[in-house]
Amino acid sequence: MAAEPDRTALVALGGAGAHVRSRPDVEPDLQLYGAITPHRDYVRFLSSRPGITLHSVLQRPNSRGEIKLRSADPIEYPSIDPRYFASDPGGGDIATLIEGVRINRRIAAQSPLKQLIEGEITPSLEADSDADIAEYIRGHCTTLYHAASTCRMGTDPMAVVDPSSFKVHGLEGLHVADASVIPVMISGNIQTPTILIAERAAAAIIG
Repeated sequence: MAAEPDRTALVALGGAGAHVRSRPDVEPDLQLYGAITPHRDYVRFLSSRPGITLHSVLQRPNSRGEIKLRSADPIEYPSIDPRYFASDPGGGDIATLIEGVRINRRIAAQSPLKQLIEGEITPSLEADSDADIAEYIRGHCTTLYHAASTCRMGTDPMAVVDPSSFKVHGLEGLHVADASVIPVMISGNIQTPTILIAERAAAAIIG
């Protein structure tokens, strides 16, 4: 089994990753990656034994959260409600993540990895049926990296930023030139798209 990493270090050891389909008829909608650490929730829960963690990240969520101002005070933190699953009445998001857990388990059952693993640990160990896995996901999922699309660009009534000028609709002198303007979450990391957005915004703003 893998040696236990230094507990004092920031653990972000993505040893392997992949983009996969949860079912044959869709574009890749899950990003998988394996971390060479047994510690959970970014070392807030420490393991006494060595191990690995397999993650499954939903790339095309149907759920939509809300960000609202609490007051006119610009220093006060906004109200953020991710509305995980609650805003997806069709249940597509939870079904995709259930399949993500099962895909990771199939990966862990393949050689040579399975020879290095004694077994799955709690709390996911007890989750076997779809209902059990769904309960586990609801209790442990979180937003992960690459925040985007909080003030998307577009021309429809719900859009926040003008796509040609990068000006915020209804405000003077305010532009947005980062991943916030991405209209729909992409299936992957956002560094390259954000650079492209910034370059296009610079050309539009500066000329």
